[in-house]
Amino acid sequence: MKVELRQGDDVLQNFANGLGALGEGRARKVMARALNRTGGPTLTKVRRELRTSTSAPAAVVRRQVVAAKAWAGDGSGPGKMEFVIRATGRPLPLSLFKPREFRFGVRAKVWGSFQRYEGMFTRGGRWPDRVPLGRGGHVFVRTSAARLPIKRAFGPSLPKELIEDKIVMVWRSSTARLGGDIAHELDRELSKFS
Repeated sequence: MKVELRQGDDVLQNFANGLGALGEGRARKVMARALNRTGGPTLTKVRRELRTSTSAPAAVVRRQVVAAKAWAGDGSGPGKMEFVIRATGRPLPLSLFKPREFRFGVRAKVWGSFQRYEGMFTRGGRWPDRVPLGRGGHVFVRTSAARLPIKRAFGPSLPKELIEDKIVMVWRSSTARLGGDIAHELDRELSKFS
């Protein structure tokens, strides 16, 4: 997900006179600050929506969903006029979703509601004398009718969830305020002249 400003952009045309009065260097600083001013709250809203829709722990969402901020540039280069939100990481293990084992399998709260995972397990042995497997509380499923091998079970993947319609709508509604943020930063910079 990216918000980017380019020459000839409709949003920039509205502020062409004010940005021209500042000169290129100061205008780039105004635009970078405006992008970051729009992007910061948008990142928060996207993270919040991801937490709500996937039920992933907040610390995991904060660690895997990050932003690359806009910057005006300096002697080392021209900078970047874009604010990018990226999600990294593999699918999240079901152990992060507070799984509980029952006779039918495991129940965990994923995608906002409790889901049943038939045949999955977190403990070993016969009922009712089940014992921990000593594998970090992960949820497992058998890959065949035999006792072994087993494999870990996973839930949602934040990079895939980031492009879902619900998250994209949050992104679009939040970035609609970019024009107002450019006006705010432009007024702030122009007020230094008087």
